[in-house]
Amino acid sequence: MPKSDYQKARLFAVYQILQRYTDDTHGLTKRQILEKLEQNYEINSTRQTVDLDLALLEYPLSIHYDTTFGKPRKYSLATRHLQFED
Repeated sequence: MPKSDYQKARLFAVYQILQRYTDDTHGLTKRQILEKLEQNYEINSTRQTVDLDLALLEYPLSIHYDTTFGKPRKYSLATRHLQFED
């Protein structure tokens, strides 16, 4: 479980990014998730922490990832429990 408020905020920000920018046919790479964390939430992170966040979100939210050979893995949100209004 996340230990600090910063970790909780980052975890929720990753969830929001997947919610807003992915669907059944469009996923995001870890690099794209990192860029959106920095641009939209001013959160600097690493690939390893994004891996941990995706692992924490994978079970309750059913994170889908595309494993096309020779291309970066793309992650998307398969289930949508919460809805956000812009």
